[in-house]
Amino acid sequence: MRLYLLLASLLSMPAFAGEFVLSIDGLSLAEGERIAGIRIDLPDGRFTAVMNIPVGWWVKVDPPIHARLEMGAVHGAGFLNDAGALKEIARIQSDNKPTVKGTIILYLSYEDKKKELEITDSDIKLTKVDG
Repeated sequence: MRLYLLLASLLSMPAFAGEFVLSIDGLSLAEGERIAGIRIDLPDGRFTAVMNIPVGWWVKVDPPIHARLEMGAVHGAGFLNDAGALKEIARIQSDNKPTVKGTIILYLSYEDKKKELEITDSDIKLTKVDG
């Protein structure tokens, strides 16, 4: 009987214990830089929702193990002048505080080219969801 209760309690536990909302916050753009896209890697969790998608952007989410979220502007009119549009962009489930790695793709209007910028821990905000 004890074994049955132990198994029942283990099976009823959620696969992921914590839920978080992901924002890109604190990213400063230089004069002439605009955000053309973003790539977020989540090696120890999974994306459960994508929210607040900027107008004119596409979205792709890869499978749960070593999950990846990619978003980008369909055309230049969708490039972002301000990282404020990347607040509360995804919901994540993870056993612990997730490890988040990522890249911002910037369009440099003064050089008419793109460059990739690694997202640092100071650019990432994870808000624990109560419940």
